[in-house]
Amino acid sequence: MKVLRFLRPYWHPYRRRLTAGAGWLLLTNLLALAIPKLLQQGIDGAVAGTAGVVATAAALLAAAAVARGGARLASRLPFLHSARLIEVDLRRDLMNRLLAKETAFFDGHRTGDILSRFTNDLANVRMLAGFGLLTICNAILIYLMSLAMLFTLAPKLALIALLPYPLLLLIVKRLSRDLLLHSSAVQEGLGQVSEAVEEAVSGQAVIRAGTLRVNRLARFSAVNGDYLESNLKLARLRALLLPIMTLVGPLATLLAFAFGGKLVVGKALTLGELVAFNAYLVQLAWPTMLLGWVLTLLQRAQASCDRLAPLLAAEPPPRGGTAPVPGPPAITARGLSFAYGDRPVLEALDFDLPAGTLVGIVGPTGAGK
Repeated sequence: MKVLRFLRPYWHPYRRRLTAGAGWLLLTNLLALAIPKLLQQGIDGAVAGTAGVVATAAALLAAAAVARGGARLASRLPFLHSARLIEVDLRRDLMNRLLAKETAFFDGHRTGDILSRFTNDLANVRMLAGFGLLTICNAILIYLMSLAMLFTLAPKLALIALLPYPLLLLIVKRLSRDLLLHSSAVQEGLGQVSEAVEEAVSGQAVIRAGTLRVNRLARFSAVNGDYLESNLKLARLRALLLPIMTLVGPLATLLAFAFGGKLVVGKALTLGELVAFNAYLVQLAWPTMLLGWVLTLLQRAQASCDRLAPLLAAEPPPRGGTAPVPGPPAITARGLSFAYGDRPVLEALDFDLPAGTLVGIVGPTGAGK
């Protein structure tokens, strides 16, 4: 994806830290893989009436659970710390490139919109670079390991229990396009709201002098209403996605019990193996539920990357001393015209300004001087 290519050079300096985190994450999932197996041994021992096996399995279960908790903590810190460092690097690059922009860039991007990119958009990218990357790596490991154990225990039962998952992938693929569209609209709307607030605060003296308060409030209400509508559309889409994710896990467990119970009755599967099978199946439920959140996070980060890219497009200013600033030039204009968007402000203006001349610009309040 485009957002992953965007982040790749920022991940690179912290690859050792991230590799260490991935190692701890692998250990976390290996310990998680051992827990259902120990549960199987304990239940089969209880059915056989072997108290020693039950006690040993219980002790190992407790040790594995504690070790897993420690490994999980150790796996999170490298990912989350790297994300904060990447945020600092990105903010530094953004400011460096922003200072190199030409005046025309600032004519098309208001201060409030730029501030929104430095705050909200950067936070979205940081979330993906840290917790999002951690969740994606964790989900891949869980799926690979749990699926391997499911097919090792009961291949035919695994095929039946996993039937809901292909349907889930089709639904996610269908919704991902809408998520990106609405996420982009939300980010743009936040920039417009920030821009309206910045204009009202920085121009409050002009607004009071020109009695433009009602006009400013009406404009802000319109922008704020559009932002609200964009957020509601995104919220409705996310509200639809989450129940679909949470439905898949219980449906898979139901299929496993319905068909696995017959295998236990027919002695083709022990009770402990059925319980272990369902434990591995349950391990798939959590990353599946997080899939909806990760998908939303990916789309929001993608929209934010699209908004940050123009700021990073310019070459950074050269290091070293600055060139000497020339004196004020003489200015001559013939047929000068200027417009804000499609609205003309100046048309066919002619003037001569000698070097060093002081010029006053006058006009009615709120004219855009």
